[in-house]
Amino acid sequence: MPPPTESLVNATNVSRVRAAYRGGCITGDFLPSVFVVEPTSRCNIQCIMCPNHQLSPEDLGDMTLENARRIAASIGPTAELVMCYFMGEPLLHPQLDELLRIMREEVRGKLVLSSNLTKMDDHTIDSLLRRDVDVVICCIDRWEKTAYERIRIGASFDESVRSAEQLLRCRGNAERPMVIVKGLGIRMTAEEEEAFKSYWRSRGAVPLVGWVSTWAGQFPALARLSVHGAPYDRHKRVPCADLWFKMVVNWKGDVLLCCHNWSYSFSLGNVVEQGVDQVWHSLQLQQLRASHLQGQFAVNTLCEHCREWAEMEELSAYLGLSEELIGLVF
Repeated sequence: MPPPTESLVNATNVSRVRAAYRGGCITGDFLPSVFVVEPTSRCNIQCIMCPNHQLSPEDLGDMTLENARRIAASIGPTAELVMCYFMGEPLLHPQLDELLRIMREEVRGKLVLSSNLTKMDDHTIDSLLRRDVDVVICCIDRWEKTAYERIRIGASFDESVRSAEQLLRCRGNAERPMVIVKGLGIRMTAEEEEAFKSYWRSRGAVPLVGWVSTWAGQFPALARLSVHGAPYDRHKRVPCADLWFKMVVNWKGDVLLCCHNWSYSFSLGNVVEQGVDQVWHSLQLQQLRASHLQGQFAVNTLCEHCREWAEMEELSAYLGLSEELIGLVF
């Protein structure tokens, strides 16, 4: 169920999104409710489940503050939730505090940041608290030092744990941010998963052991590492709801096909130059929605092989952020 109307930034738009998906509308008066906005594509470690290290040099960079202002102003009217991360480690942005200030001024919805914790120092924690970031996802993929450091090459298990604990101490009893400590079910045993969840729950965090994405089938071998299947792995394929409610914007302002488009290969437009409305109702996106509605998923290589499409219940998960549903979206 959706959260109460008064908790939404733009309840009318949320209703329009749901109605458009339910009614099979490929265009209309609906705009995204959920946004991914990438502060930087640079990362300082290599993870076995992430293709960041395969990005070309020209695709590595930081969002300018001017672009951040334009993007924030464009998405603000309908943004119920903004994920301030994508391919890079957001704490590497040289002006992250100012970027978060800009986002917070324009976006009344929830701000979410995910980090590998390698740069989570006291200054950064102070910034996250002062800028009223609503959710911080702390990525600690395994609850065993050697296994963790084989997955997150270049990161220290002990330092990552200390950083997450320091964030929790600094937050204290405040309601925000919700701190999600996320593990990945990469060959994690049931006993390890229970110990992980017990440890972090006792410290005031929300523990989550997630499934391993194959990036829409681009890295199928990753599925064999995961002890948890993708949310809809056994479902009949349906039109991907992301095409109706979620927009992914990289550090250049380019709108990407979806959050599996790690290589930036499918650009749908540029939100800095065109604004949200023009991109979201472009002929290209209308045709893509129509293909999905007709069950024609082979319109591009990402959609053709995807087993990690979105269903409309994910919008409710983003809006409510209940512990029961966050595994669908984070």
